[in-house]
Amino acid sequence: MTLRSGLQVDLRLVAGSSRGAALYYFTGSKAHNLHLRRLAQARGLKLNEYGLYRGSRRVAGATEASIFEALGLRPIAPELREDRGEIAAAQSGTLPVLVEAGDLRGDLHVHTDGSDGMASLEAMIAGARRAHLHYVGIADHGRYLGAVHGLDAAALARQSDAIDRCNAGGQGPVVLKGVEVDVLESGELSLPDAVLGRLDFVVLAIHGHFGLSRRRQTERLLRALDARHATVLAHPTCRMLGERPPIEADWPRIFARASERPLYLEINAQPARLDLDDRLGREALDAGALFSIASDAHDPEGFELLRHGVLQARRAWIPAGRVVNTLPLAALRTALAATRGP
Repeated sequence: MTLRSGLQVDLRLVAGSSRGAALYYFTGSKAHNLHLRRLAQARGLKLNEYGLYRGSRRVAGATEASIFEALGLRPIAPELREDRGEIAAAQSGTLPVLVEAGDLRGDLHVHTDGSDGMASLEAMIAGARRAHLHYVGIADHGRYLGAVHGLDAAALARQSDAIDRCNAGGQGPVVLKGVEVDVLESGELSLPDAVLGRLDFVVLAIHGHFGLSRRRQTERLLRALDARHATVLAHPTCRMLGERPPIEADWPRIFARASERPLYLEINAQPARLDLDDRLGREALDAGALFSIASDAHDPEGFELLRHGVLQARRAWIPAGRVVNTLPLAALRTALAATRGP
């Protein structure tokens, strides 16, 4: 059937004895399913959406677990079913333990009405509290963007004082002081070190000059990553789904530099971004990079979006141990301090 939105939906009813097989069949990509079918055939079995069969006898299918067990595989999370090495990893027992929503202890990219957010600092803290976060990093835009009323040094100082007052109240979560600073066309940052050095963390972001050549964009990003106080690279490819394609850059070089420095590559949970995507996220993971899963929340309900970032990270094979905001507060402070230059 077709929904009013134009999206086609297929409804399939199966017996309880086939429930697991049907669920598995319709959550894997075509390439993944074909690979698993060939694996079953090599063992004298037949796999389809109704079950796993030896001849005419169904040997598994009521649950996904029964199918994995019958094929001698470790369970493969739905997000990994893309035929990108997950079946071999399931055979060898090397599948990663993927990050889960419950692993996140905080969020390092949150806006208030100090820049382009829709709510006060206090309202955003209350939203983070309702989301059961242990800490929240305020990263309003620094003064540069023409379309955004960003914060200059004086405004950041006033916000820092307000954060100190909120933290002194003791209700939690703990509020960290940050800023989302623009990466200029040259790769320089739009705020000076004297300002950035007073903060707990600094989020770098590109908001213009998206059409630079691959070489120039790469040089721009590499220079920004070398900035003394850089902590996180936000929505790295700058894509806006359905509106703007990703920028062109030499991503292996970017990921290598981020890993060496080190600093954190953001997986932005905004539905219009979901950036890094799963393929580049996996590439960055393999290059040794570390990550921050961020809501980029602009209102108190925005923390609910973190789950989208977690799903994106899982598609990229990312475990909790590679995500900085899974750390408890004391360990997080140490990790953030380690990114800052002398």
